[in-house]
Amino acid sequence: MIEEADDGGHGVILTAAALNIVPGPHAGEVASTPDPRRMPSLKTVLIVLFLLYGIPLFKLRYTWRSTVYRRSDWKINILPWFWHDMAALCTNRYFRDDAERAMARRFRWYLAGYLAFFAIILWLP
Repeated sequence: MIEEADDGGHGVILTAAALNIVPGPHAGEVASTPDPRRMPSLKTVLIVLFLLYGIPLFKLRYTWRSTVYRRSDWKINILPWFWHDMAALCTNRYFRDDAERAMARRFRWYLAGYLAFFAIILWLP
């Protein structure tokens, strides 16, 4: 719907109401409610944080597998051996000194946080 204003016969003037233009905040004012279509959803924010939280996993996993399998080459990250990994998650039999046990404890806490983060993302609608 076009609203006409009296402009002395020079044509049609479109008003803000006709164009559904909502004025924004003026200088010094704060917008009352942001546009929900432009704000990222909570799930999107959590997925980005989840990906950022996963960056240290590569180094931690390499250290973990190097300790469990007693190998230091790069191939340890791609070998499909998991039985010792699973046993090492539940026991300390693969760790010889206190530094290795501390690393295992750190990895277990990190992995628990990683899985909790993943569960929260799946749980959200």
